[in-house]
Amino acid sequence: ADYGSAKLKFDAGVTGVIIDRASTAPGGAGQGDWSRIRNLAIVAAGKSGTAHGVQLYGRAWIENCYIDGFSGSGIYINTDGAGLNANCFRITQCSISTCSSHGFYVRGSDSNAGLLDGVSCVGNGGFGFKDESLTGSLYLACHADSNGEGPYYVFNAGAGGMLLNCYSEESAL
Repeated sequence: ADYGSAKLKFDAGVTGVIIDRASTAPGGAGQGDWSRIRNLAIVAAGKSGTAHGVQLYGRAWIENCYIDGFSGSGIYINTDGAGLNANCFRITQCSISTCSSHGFYVRGSDSNAGLLDGVSCVGNGGFGFKDESLTGSLYLACHADSNGEGPYYVFNAGAGGMLLNCYSEESAL
């Protein structure tokens, strides 16, 4: 399916969109915090290695995007490193499908207080949504179906995430 007003197609084994911090940008040049990614189809031409559709090292807003076919996760957020902070990320009205790992994956001590609103994860190899962040995020009216490991996995050492009005066409939440 084609969604979004533009389509970005990435070679197999290449991560699609990366939001860097100064500590992760090539040569330390740049910081993408508060970037907004919207109205795009972000697709992989094939699967090789571990490549994610969107990878966040900093906070961003991803809106009305279709992410499909990556060998890693559709959206991957990991702040287990010095200088990384994706707190207050936002993902709205996105569809993530047929990725080899999870549809949405988040972990780390600075990947908290995110908002996922109306996100659908279908046919991914891992969980539809996997949250291993420190204090969790809010999942609002999200949808999961036919993901290899299950629909939702939320394990937070701190306060915990919250799922409100989320739906699964799989056997359990």
